[in-house]
Amino acid sequence: MQHYFFRRYLSPGDEIRAIFHRHFLVTFPNILFWLVVPIGLVSFGVYHWFFPGILTSPFLWLFEAYLFMMFFIMLHKILDWYCDVWIITDNGIIDVRWSIFMQDTTFMEFHDISGIQAYQGSIFDKLFNIGDITLHKMGDEMRVTRMFQPDLIVEAVQSNLEEHHHDEEKHDNNGMHIYVDGVRQNHVAVPYKTGFRYVPTHEDDDRYIDTVRRQPGTIDLSGTAPKVEEKKSHGHGH
Repeated sequence: MQHYFFRRYLSPGDEIRAIFHRHFLVTFPNILFWLVVPIGLVSFGVYHWFFPGILTSPFLWLFEAYLFMMFFIMLHKILDWYCDVWIITDNGIIDVRWSIFMQDTTFMEFHDISGIQAYQGSIFDKLFNIGDITLHKMGDEMRVTRMFQPDLIVEAVQSNLEEHHHDEEKHDNNGMHIYVDGVRQNHVAVPYKTGFRYVPTHEDDDRYIDTVRRQPGTIDLSGTAPKVEEKKSHGHGH
């Protein structure tokens, strides 16, 4: 059901791989406060001092309207928790921050991610499976706190990073290679703490660059012409 509910955040053709929420304990104290104070105590006071006269009072509708308004406030707080999600797709991660008056959506593609970290700072966090998740990318990071099942989030991101990297390697082997000033720009994924980061490979650049320059579909931005092998002339003696 939630896959259908959050599909509106996807681009055409994207596939939802996983959906993760912040832990319910994050919003539970706030909900508990509204249940106890504005609803519980006010209702107790009204019925303690005004019952049974309140049942025939012409101002009963005010109390009913107040309870109706409290119901919508509680509903909003639950929706506010439920709609703040990380959506993992086959192309990247969508970070959704929702409220009734605004919506903030951030998309990070897998090839921009250089690492992922999960942090649990207390026994309470480990007991209730709560953690902070940080996604690292080049010169920036995306962080969300108090997520439920942080280990599953890291595992889901890792598996999709590996799949994305595998597909990228296949595409690079059959497609276009781009060079800037003679420097090879392709990268490989290597383990990094609880995730992956992309680093340059360590092959023989001169040999590799010269080989790829000769392949169809290669764009060379270095301004240097590829080496041309001289054909040896074979003379015929008499």
